[in-house]
Amino acid sequence: LPSFPPTLAHGKASLDICEVKENEVVDKVTGISFPIHRSFPYAGKNKDFSLMGAGPRRKNLFVVEVSVYSVGLYVESAHLGKLKGFKGKNAEDLSKEKGYYALLTKEKSGMNRALELVFARAVPAGKVVEALSALEGVEEKTLTDFKRTLLAAIGTSAGKGETITLAWTVSARGGEGR
Repeated sequence: LPSFPPTLAHGKASLDICEVKENEVVDKVTGISFPIHRSFPYAGKNKDFSLMGAGPRRKNLFVVEVSVYSVGLYVESAHLGKLKGFKGKNAEDLSKEKGYYALLTKEKSGMNRALELVFARAVPAGKVVEALSALEGVEEKTLTDFKRTLLAAIGTSAGKGETITLAWTVSARGGEGR
């Protein structure tokens, strides 16, 4: 098991909504599982990523709350040392650590990261694009390009069990890639 977040080693993850089973973490709300270690096609050969946490995205439909997808956050294992200041903290404490999330999301963190969304139900492509592009402070052209690319990749809908991976990679020149 990876050493981050430490709660994975104790059978608790993401504020007790996940369960560690051998080499995977299962979102107890959706039943969707994420491998603790994996590689991604865009990351090149021999790059191992470690799961930092996972959890469900739920949507309230007024009458009922439904599971939309589960998301897993991965960081390239070689970069886990950058998070050593947070070692030993449980998931609840980490959820309150602004510095932890700032490092994970910082543009020039130098870390290869990926969000893997696994859909628990079919969702129309327009709804997925709308939700993933609801960002403040992003240039309109960037959002338009992102929406167009995402719609082209998804097709008409994201089906149950289908995956969307959003990745931030460090280019060979040392800057953030796309």
